[in-house]
Amino acid sequence: MDKAAHHRPSFALGISAYSSRIYNYESIQNENLHAWHLSDGMVLLYTDDLGHYSEDYWPTVDPTRLAGTTVLAGRPADAAGQRTTSTSDWAGGTALPGATLGAYGMELRAYGSSLHGLKSWFCLDDVIACVGSGITAEAGTAETVVENRKLRDPKAALLVNGAAVPADTGWSAQLDGVRWLHLAGTGGYVFPEPATLHGLREDRTATWREINLKYGTDTSVTRPYLTLWQDHGTAPSGAGYFWLQAPAASAERTKQWSSAPPVTLVADSTAVHAVRRCADGLLAANFWTAGTAQELSADGPASVLVRPEGKTVTLSVSDPTQLRSAVVLDLALRGLSVVSADPGIGVAPAGSGIRITADTGGRHGATLNLTLKRS
Repeated sequence: MDKAAHHRPSFALGISAYSSRIYNYESIQNENLHAWHLSDGMVLLYTDDLGHYSEDYWPTVDPTRLAGTTVLAGRPADAAGQRTTSTSDWAGGTALPGATLGAYGMELRAYGSSLHGLKSWFCLDDVIACVGSGITAEAGTAETVVENRKLRDPKAALLVNGAAVPADTGWSAQLDGVRWLHLAGTGGYVFPEPATLHGLREDRTATWREINLKYGTDTSVTRPYLTLWQDHGTAPSGAGYFWLQAPAASAERTKQWSSAPPVTLVADSTAVHAVRRCADGLLAANFWTAGTAQELSADGPASVLVRPEGKTVTLSVSDPTQLRSAVVLDLALRGLSVVSADPGIGVAPAGSGIRITADTGGRHGATLNLTLKRS
């Protein structure tokens, strides 16, 4: 499955993608009729609100604006595109062993339109760095959804740069110069480069019959939602985004991180997405093609984590396309020697550092690990 799960003490987060290997979604026996964007990068956040995805979420949520997705505005026909694979092979990532540190990504090639984009999630303990680039479409309005939350408390406070916005149902606004947001009961969002967002509070009413003709009922249910999204415009060319999601973080912690982001953006091109964690210098990168992210270069598609820890450097790598026989990385750090390496990893001197060759053939996207020591 082209899915990822990230677990922390105060939350769990799921990411839903698809590729040439996996269907986007299934609609069988007239069920699951509005799951069009379920695998277009949906982020499912689990907090202590254990009823969020039950208690009538699926019929009432706006299925055209699922959290985390990049989509073209509009409403497809029931079950449109179900059981469709992507024309892209790139979906997957890398996880550092013994840690809650991971990189995940997908090349989005949307069903039924020309929408294309590159999407990454770097899950670094309590912060998820969300990066997008190359968002392009020949027609239609493209959006990336920051959040779409069913509210346990309909009046849950939304702070924008520290100021509360109206908590009334029906509120909508364009939010300019956003540096941080905090939604009570959900967590924080930090925008290191000020962003323009759109916000909407609404009560959404639906019946289960609308998404499930076989077993659904005609009883109307209503639930309150808050939606936040970035508008990339009509027929965008090369649009992108970058924000840090801090699930379950307090407003004070979110404000602090807006002044001193714990993760910085290294690259957001169509060749590579990369971020660095300030606390320890960890570098996380998704290479879409051959490219360079500071001290790390790759010869083609790869997902890589490089974590310095004292005199030790741990490197983890995978081939998310599952098509490459080998991934070759150049790490421009001097004085490194091998402590341990998974079978299939070779290391040799190269230029100002080392060259790492990882045998990724037949591994189905699995992570390979290498531990190095500084002299």
